[in-house]
Amino acid sequence: MAMIALIYALNAVVIKPDAGGAFGYFAVCYLDDIMAPCFVLSYVNIVAGAAGLRIRGFAVIEALSVTMGLFWETASQLLKPEAVADPLDIAACALGGVIYWALCRRLDDEF
Repeated sequence: MAMIALIYALNAVVIKPDAGGAFGYFAVCYLDDIMAPCFVLSYVNIVAGAAGLRIRGFAVIEALSVTMGLFWETASQLLKPEAVADPLDIAACALGGVIYWALCRRLDDEF
């Protein structure tokens, strides 16, 4: 979670204001959407760990990640009517789930 928070802060303070071109567009539009499921799922696993549970299955992680993306895209429309829905934001959340799953597998292999 700390690493994700650091990347988010770097994106907000350094990357978004200074980056241009395709990478700047990616950082502004999608990087936070990729990191969000990683952060939320990390938190959920910390809380669930207290009960001896772990979320590690690919299907469960992807279902949760896509659900998060759908919720955030819907909620943003309700909270900010001028917000524009972007299906690629949901795809970015799904990609974040894949990254989280891959990192979990990697860490499970090492420990």
